[in-house]
Amino acid sequence: MTQGHRIVLTFRDEFKARDAVDSLLQELTTSGHSQAEALKRVSWVKMDLLSFASVKAASAELRRNYEDIDTVLLNAGIQPSTSSFQFSEDGWETTYQANHLSHFLLTHLLIPSLLSSKACGGARIVVVSSELHTELGLGSIEPPPNYFHSLTAGRAPDTTISYYSKDQAPPEETTVALSPIQIYSLTKLYNLWFTFKLSAMCREAGLPITVDAVTPGFVPTSNLAKAGLSMDERQKWDMTMASHPYATPLSVGAQRVADVVAGPGAFLPRQALCSQSGLSDSVEMASEEEAGKPHNYGANSILGGADDKEDVVFGTGRYFSNGKPLSSSAASRDLRKQDALWDLSMEATGLSGVSYLPLL
Repeated sequence: MTQGHRIVLTFRDEFKARDAVDSLLQELTTSGHSQAEALKRVSWVKMDLLSFASVKAASAELRRNYEDIDTVLLNAGIQPSTSSFQFSEDGWETTYQANHLSHFLLTHLLIPSLLSSKACGGARIVVVSSELHTELGLGSIEPPPNYFHSLTAGRAPDTTISYYSKDQAPPEETTVALSPIQIYSLTKLYNLWFTFKLSAMCREAGLPITVDAVTPGFVPTSNLAKAGLSMDERQKWDMTMASHPYATPLSVGAQRVADVVAGPGAFLPRQALCSQSGLSDSVEMASEEEAGKPHNYGANSILGGADDKEDVVFGTGRYFSNGKPLSSSAASRDLRKQDALWDLSMEATGLSGVSYLPLL
């Protein structure tokens, strides 16, 4: 915001949206901007990630109001609190739709606006994943891309699916039910499959769009970490987990995301590279809601500028963890599974037969 960008947040709940917008407006006015100027910088659009119709309506509003978008931050996510599967109005398991499918659809619908970006170095898409995409969250399983496609609302809550266990040599197909944390972790793996596949497609097509993934770390004070807890349980959680050896302060996690959204600014001097890039007319769009369970907003600093040339130098399709580019898990780099998830996602979102990227 301090670099002249307009910030557009997406929320399902108007009360939470107003609260987030007011927080950003206060930050701007405190830093010396007039109220009128601040109001031009921050806005929100209603979007429910558990409804493809809502995603389509939100994207239409965004494209109608903003001809060009510099950055899309896909930060939304939910974690199931019980082992019973919940299904959206579109018939998909809610974690899968909120954490992956709706992001997949939204990104496709906003590609034209991203291609119109005047940002130095082109537009950016940043996907928030998690370290839990590894064995840390999934355990010793190798879940397939079609796991959620095997589930239907008519099945029992303990629906199971075949997967390959790394503990078996040679691997043999087994059937077990995934736990809530494994369900969440699987969607975070899907986030990386999506990131790497889309990045490769944009690069091969010669499109000026970079696509990276980032993990903020284990942030116990976020609403996502406390999903399903009562008020008393949340208070106890805050007191207990704040001192956890692997805990990441909210401000640190937010800064890690901001650095990647920025391009990341830690590697090269941003202002020197793009001081003449015309940022005052650019827009950043962030998916801030977690399908009704928004991240503890603290993220007044979660959005940076999309005004860098670092990506031209350092590439695209990167995975950032602990504040630096690292190699993601071997499973996340499985090209066959990336392709399989892509095809399934095209079908699930009704895009089969449509070109995901514009035919230039």
